[in-house]
Amino acid sequence: MSCLAKSYDAGISLSNTNSSSSIINLSLIVFMSRIPSNALLGSASSYAAGPWPRVQSSTFRLRRAFRLAASSSDMFKYIQLDLPPPLNSNVRKAEFIKSSTQIDDCPPDKLPEFALIGRSNVGKSSLINSLTRNDKLAKVSKEPGMTKLINHYLINDCWYLVDLPGYGFAKAGKSSREEWLTFTKNFFIKRENLVSVFLLIDSSVPPQEVDKDCANWLAECEVPFCIVFTKTDNRKKEMPANAQNIRAFKQLMSEEWEELPRCFETSSRTGAGRSELLGYVASLRELHLRST
Repeated sequence: MSCLAKSYDAGISLSNTNSSSSIINLSLIVFMSRIPSNALLGSASSYAAGPWPRVQSSTFRLRRAFRLAASSSDMFKYIQLDLPPPLNSNVRKAEFIKSSTQIDDCPPDKLPEFALIGRSNVGKSSLINSLTRNDKLAKVSKEPGMTKLINHYLINDCWYLVDLPGYGFAKAGKSSREEWLTFTKNFFIKRENLVSVFLLIDSSVPPQEVDKDCANWLAECEVPFCIVFTKTDNRKKEMPANAQNIRAFKQLMSEEWEELPRCFETSSRTGAGRSELLGYVASLRELHLRST
């Protein structure tokens, strides 16, 4: 068990999260690398008061690692970690290692991991190929719901990108959704070197309730994550502009969140956001390694 408290409830589902007040109180948790408090800088003294449901003492101490960012140009507030400079952010080597049908079949849990989740057909495989600049690394399919396994990709022989099964595919029944929850939850619980989760959101469509529910679910489960908007170059006919969809999703989240997770805007086609996301990964890896 990592120092980040993990207290999953069997009853949590994407369509049944706890009250918004609980989500607000847990909003700081989602930015934590799983590291001891002495490896973090900054403060969040404004959060000294108020209840912290289901959070153990180690997490209580860790919240002091955060500082509240001033309102950005889009007028939303974000929480930021005081991160070290991004070192070794270039991807020199990337290879597919294996697909796993269960957690125990995954590669040994010895290297930092960054997991990708999102709705089916949100562009997880395309993002992996864009980050690694290898169009043949992850199989891209136009058929939603093709990723049904845990796929590990080894980057520079020192960290993993992990492609998790997508959620929200319309043809999936209740049993499939429950299987996804159990499958994914167990990954979050058992993988000690899971540094962060990338929640991918399709910017070419208006906000989807299931995406907001997944963000809330991650917060309730105390899983550190950031939001990655995909397909920023792909505007669909008779749909609002991508920038409008992104702002609308942030607005939807801000109704329940006092501060938003770190957000990135990416395009696998143009490479937009690639360097920023890899730099963020490099900084989190450095912070993670300093704690081990």
